[in-house]
Amino acid sequence: MDKRDDTAIEAVLEQLIEHGPEGIAAVFARTFEMAMRIERERFLGAQRYERTPDRRGYANGYKPKLSTELRV
Repeated sequence: MDKRDDTAIEAVLEQLIEHGPEGIAAVFARTFEMAMRIERERFLGAQRYERTPDRRGYANGYKPKLSTELRV
């Protein structure tokens, strides 16, 4: 784990402390996003935007989905 992961974990914990149990859904979402990023980097053999001869592919990335909920 690098320094960037340490600060991400600190940010997640700070959010949990600040919002208490009501913020647990957001904490889980950020934790899962971080886990997926780490898994992708390990699979590809490179970090985001890193170009190395050992890289094993590319990722298209992801973006948040728009809510389809109709609001009145």
